[in-house]
Amino acid sequence: MLLGDADTLPYLLLVGLPVLVGISLVRSLPSVRGRCGEFRIARELRGLDKDRYRVLSDLLVETPSGTSQIDHVVISRSGVHVIETKNYRGWIHGTEGAELWTQSIYRTKIRFANPVKQNLSHVRALKGLLSNMGEVRFYPIVVFTGSGELKNVDTRTPVVYKSELLQTIRKVNVELLSDTLMTEIEARLLESTKSDKRSRKAHVRRIRTKVSLSPDNGRELICPRCGARMVSRVGQFGSFYGCSNYPRCRHTMHRGHAGR
Repeated sequence: MLLGDADTLPYLLLVGLPVLVGISLVRSLPSVRGRCGEFRIARELRGLDKDRYRVLSDLLVETPSGTSQIDHVVISRSGVHVIETKNYRGWIHGTEGAELWTQSIYRTKIRFANPVKQNLSHVRALKGLLSNMGEVRFYPIVVFTGSGELKNVDTRTPVVYKSELLQTIRKVNVELLSDTLMTEIEARLLESTKSDKRSRKAHVRRIRTKVSLSPDNGRELICPRCGARMVSRVGQFGSFYGCSNYPRCRHTMHRGHAGR
């Protein structure tokens, strides 16, 4: 049976179409999009001079309140650059102090957790971890790596596109850390990183069950998996909260958990 035969076309459609649809669905999952974005930034950071910068990716460090998953850390003579990666499309709107930012795709608006505040929590975790290593400066950066366009984004923290990331890191050019101290910071972070599957699964469970905003204060309840708004729904077994990003995100939450 030759590939070009007319009889083979229905067969190819029957086999190939479900595969393409499956790949498309997998790539649309928030967790997969996030991983793709982190991979692109890790590849971008390879462009930094290895003699002047130490790059660490996907760190899971212990904090007094649990664990903190940090996308990328760049150690330079200027200090520690803490990078939060987002992979979004559409128009992105947000301010430094807002609890939620907005992703606009045509007439659809999706709310997600403020990435600047997310990254500041990572900075606090690293400050605690490196508190006895002298005066170390921290430089938070939020980088968008998808096709999203930053609209009405008003922050003091740098919020940049992937193409601007290296320039943003390099322009901080003060000599504060010695090579020895840079090596000690790198070693401390690597020693404190949890790489076992059990710790990572526990971290994911904690994030999925954590409610970023309480409904009791009149503000919106946020999906801990993808950052979209949770809405009240009624199902076969009673009332619950479901993600407004359904069916792309199928996270649900019982009302008892939402009030904690």
